[in-house]
Amino acid sequence: MITATATLGGTISVTAQIASTQTGSCADADWELQDTAGSTLDSGSIASGDSDIIEAPDAAFTVKNSVGDTLAGANVKSGGSVNVVLGDVEHTQTDGSPEFQPVNYPVVCQPPDYGTRIGTVLAREFDNPFFEVFGLVPFTDRAETADLAYIERGGDNVKDFFTYTEMTDGTLEAWSVDGGGNGTAIVVYCLGHYGTGLTSYNNITAQQWEIVSGGVLHTNTNGNPTMICTSAGGYFLGTVNGPQEIPLATANGSAFFVGKKASTTTISRLMTASGNPSIGIADTTSNPASLNSGTPQYYVDNVALSNNQRDELQTATNGLETVVFIEDIGWTSGTWRLSSSIGFMNNFQTGSEVTLFGISLNPQNAYRTQIFNALTNY
Repeated sequence: MITATATLGGTISVTAQIASTQTGSCADADWELQDTAGSTLDSGSIASGDSDIIEAPDAAFTVKNSVGDTLAGANVKSGGSVNVVLGDVEHTQTDGSPEFQPVNYPVVCQPPDYGTRIGTVLAREFDNPFFEVFGLVPFTDRAETADLAYIERGGDNVKDFFTYTEMTDGTLEAWSVDGGGNGTAIVVYCLGHYGTGLTSYNNITAQQWEIVSGGVLHTNTNGNPTMICTSAGGYFLGTVNGPQEIPLATANGSAFFVGKKASTTTISRLMTASGNPSIGIADTTSNPASLNSGTPQYYVDNVALSNNQRDELQTATNGLETVVFIEDIGWTSGTWRLSSSIGFMNNFQTGSEVTLFGISLNPQNAYRTQIFNALTNY
């Protein structure tokens, strides 16, 4: 018998030979094809003096990952080769989006894009946006380029929308004296910074706060635009078509106001539904600063009021630029949800200012300091 040993990757030619001189017919020669491990791949016999081609069978292979999952597999002809293309590796970025990377390439996790402005960060990182925010300084990334206020100029009563950039780069000031303008401009309504379609409006012209006087933009100590009260009044929650109720989702929420209350003893309310319920009530009495709104905690410039009373709030805010943050507002305690006459800066007196204000139907207690820091840095 003749034994032929071959390694996969080619063919071998086997010729039977007679081991010694014989008389008569020679027996067939047996052959066997083995792999390098000694396993039989094929066998047969061949007549003495003949030759034959022994074909090595195809080799099969499987590519697996470290946990045994099959990634690819195929057959390759003996003596041949094959290119195996492995699929891209899929992974999830830190912001939850899928990403694909070629095998053997490093996976680089990108930091999540939570935005820049605090209102966008609250929405993206913590899934806890405010219900809506109004005013002249962007609270969200969207508000940096969106129209923030609908403004009427004195003299010819022309109205137009303005972005934050247009308010601060001289466009609004130039517009106030353009055409028949007399250099005065008032805010008819502010548009929501989250783009909900809500506004803070006042249909009484005499109660609309002034943003430009003598062709010069009113600004606060940070140099940001602010609205000045020239006749006792405030603004209301609504849309361009009229009043809007609060669609309450939870019992407790938060609110903030950035501005200055005129130094008076007259009662004022940061937010109210026709007087009752109310939050942010300031006057000379020692009554609670809230009415039918649960038991909110008040912070003025991030310092908690000890008693949350009206005279305490008045002392802390009278004639001063402050950030007032109110948490644990009981939106379901009174009739907030049933009112279509929800007012902001109610009965604020001449000389009061406001730059930004907002309400949240969910608690923002955990982010109070972040919100305060952002508002004071804007």
